[in-house]
Amino acid sequence: MVDHLVEYTKEGASTLKSSHRGKSAVEQLLSVIVEFDARKDLIFNIRQNLVNYLQNINPTSKINHFDGEIVAKARKLDEAIAHLRRSVEDKASEILDIVGNNEKRTKAIEELQSTICQLSEKERLSFLLTRVNEFAQKLLLESGEFQKQFLEAEECNAFVLSADIRRSTELMFKARSPYQYAHFMTELCKDLESIVKEHYGVFDKFTGDGILAFFPDFFSGEDAGYYTITTADLCHKVFQEKFYEFRSSFVSMPTNVGLGIGIDYGTVSLVQIADGLTVVGIPVVYACRMGGAPAGKTLLNQPGYEKISRLYGEYCAFCKTQLEIKNEGSILGYDLKLNEVPYFPSPPRWMCGNEKL
Repeated sequence: MVDHLVEYTKEGASTLKSSHRGKSAVEQLLSVIVEFDARKDLIFNIRQNLVNYLQNINPTSKINHFDGEIVAKARKLDEAIAHLRRSVEDKASEILDIVGNNEKRTKAIEELQSTICQLSEKERLSFLLTRVNEFAQKLLLESGEFQKQFLEAEECNAFVLSADIRRSTELMFKARSPYQYAHFMTELCKDLESIVKEHYGVFDKFTGDGILAFFPDFFSGEDAGYYTITTADLCHKVFQEKFYEFRSSFVSMPTNVGLGIGIDYGTVSLVQIADGLTVVGIPVVYACRMGGAPAGKTLLNQPGYEKISRLYGEYCAFCKTQLEIKNEGSILGYDLKLNEVPYFPSPPRWMCGNEKL
């Protein structure tokens, strides 16, 4: 079984590398997974390969295709990345061929390091383009100053949102087939990603059972907090709508499944891991922990509550609650609900033609 698992996992990874295949890649991958009888193997492979599929789609395919100028610039960026990758390979080969000339070798190494830095910078920009809306994509491709706020700032203040599907394992077992569950999850996460981007958030990643996103003050603007809690509210609604839409994919419709959403606020850093960027920091940790909230609930950690209640207290209802955290015990959280009082958040300043915040 272990040998077959390794073999099939490699086959699945190879399938996902050709991300232009779209759903057919998922179908091929899941047809392999179905051959496993053990439920634990099935769960692990479906979750892991959904993560791989959703995170390794060709970046250009996620650029706004309604704006020809953005597409052209994104393709130009892809071409520059491909050129730099070839250059790195060539320079590395040249270094290996240099024998007995320390000065020449040192110069070649310096050139290689410079090329690697250029490649890393462009790869980070390319990755970032897929994580924001089309208005930000356009400005990122046009403004070096706007790029620097994302790619060079060591730290920033941000709201962090973690959404997790509660009782997801039980829901997976109720799916009529692995493919149907994968299709449901793929479509759901596409909708959740769209909500984040439409509200000037940065979509960080698909986590396997949900999503992680953040709303930096410099990017999401002075109403970053309201965009965050509005995103949470809409994510709950979209989950229920999408779950009902895909009801024929399940043998029964449990009423106790839904999103648990956690929100926190504080200082975070955007760091490069492998070929992508991810947000790290204490607010990320506690947003994810608060994401263990019961289905349909949004919980704020203390710093997030202080910020939201101060700025938008008249537009929300709060209720103190406790959440049991593994290895930490019971901690205080604040159940959040938007009330019916209307609020019209201000767009980020860069949307008004001023990218220097």
